[in-house]
Amino acid sequence: MNNRFMRIAVIGANGFIGKAVYESLLRMHELIEVIPLTRSNFDLTTPENCIVFPEVDCVVHAASKNDGSTYEIFNTNALTAGNVASRLNSAGVKKLIYLSSGAVYGPVEEPTYPGLECNPQGDYAVSKYLGEIKTAEVFTGNLSILRLYFPYGMGQNRQRLIPRLIARLKAGESIVCNHDGGPDLSLTHIDVITELISDLCLKELDSKGRSVNIRNVAGPEIIKLYTLVQALADVLGVEPNITSTGNAPNAVSIAFPDFPIRLFSANEVINKCMDA
Repeated sequence: MNNRFMRIAVIGANGFIGKAVYESLLRMHELIEVIPLTRSNFDLTTPENCIVFPEVDCVVHAASKNDGSTYEIFNTNALTAGNVASRLNSAGVKKLIYLSSGAVYGPVEEPTYPGLECNPQGDYAVSKYLGEIKTAEVFTGNLSILRLYFPYGMGQNRQRLIPRLIARLKAGESIVCNHDGGPDLSLTHIDVITELISDLCLKELDSKGRSVNIRNVAGPEIIKLYTLVQALADVLGVEPNITSTGNAPNAVSIAFPDFPIRLFSANEVINKCMDA
């Protein structure tokens, strides 16, 4: 290997976020070598058979499962986390960027922050939190845990918030909001996520030993679900079928952003929603 090149591997490079990160890194610098890891060469459920490339400087762990059976979700997101981290240790990887979710905080009534106690609810949230814990316990290098809030943009599947809302609006199905129009949402465009991850990949290691840093990755503006649904309906040219119910907790929808990069305002969020 030419020593001029930094080598970055992306686990889950065929998923929505992983693919965007991979393509962003490919474009940003001629002295970076980016290695895409997909199920064909890095299946999380059989890490003992995974290919781990030698001399990798940084790994972005963007693979996860948010649908399917309870076993499938936990096996992908949590049960294999320690084994994967151990294999990265063996390969000499010094930096790992692990993508998690703001869902780990559970139902809350105020903006979340990394020091807030986690109380995850549901298979996906619990599995991601357990994955965080096991990864932090085993990985011996520089670990950044990024808790993402409602990522959206081109290439999303229907399991994500914006595509789900668009599909329900097109079908004329009911969308439930709180009486006050909530829950309040912190949405994060994929460009913001890839920009932050790219910066972290190129950043010099904070130390030569073990460290763990947790960040909330969320936009600074808060938008109510009712406002978002109305904006999408206007673009689609349909009449939204919105049902009001009692005010439920905001769940995992709001965060204090804590990273100094370009962010999108609420109006820009609405304008970009149809990219999904």
